[in-house]
Amino acid sequence: FVDFLIQFGVLLLGLALVPLVVDVPHPFFTWRMAIAPFFMFMAMVTGMAFGVGLSALSVRYRDVRMGASMVIPFWMWLTPVLYPAHEILENPRIADGVLMWVDPIYRLNRMLPVVEGFRWCMLGEPDATFDPYWLTPMALSVFILWISMFYFRRVEAIFADVV
Repeated sequence: FVDFLIQFGVLLLGLALVPLVVDVPHPFFTWRMAIAPFFMFMAMVTGMAFGVGLSALSVRYRDVRMGASMVIPFWMWLTPVLYPAHEILENPRIADGVLMWVDPIYRLNRMLPVVEGFRWCMLGEPDATFDPYWLTPMALSVFILWISMFYFRRVEAIFADVV
């Protein structure tokens, strides 16, 4: 934990020096950055939920490891890191019939509010996709974490017997 704090401090210092080196078009440190720890917490909850759940499942079912190695890259491509989410959600080239079923599924991506929130906090993008749909993936992440921890505690006693 101490090495994490040292790395975090060095990275925070580097982040503070960015406006001195690069011409930043907007005020770099704003009140929005105070909200960034919330999005860090949500990324941590999502990662921990799937990490704990998949680790408990992979001990019992060996194929989960193979399935996870295929699903995680697919999930990465569905998460809007290199492109803003509004390019998918407001794209006029996508037919209305397709968007009708793609939109709710796309918004269930647990990392969508995290990435869009970081983009809003750090880059100051005014068109971040803030809407009530954000509550669903966040609540779903907490629920998956609860279920994963419950399942992990339940099968923890037989880990040594199975492995």
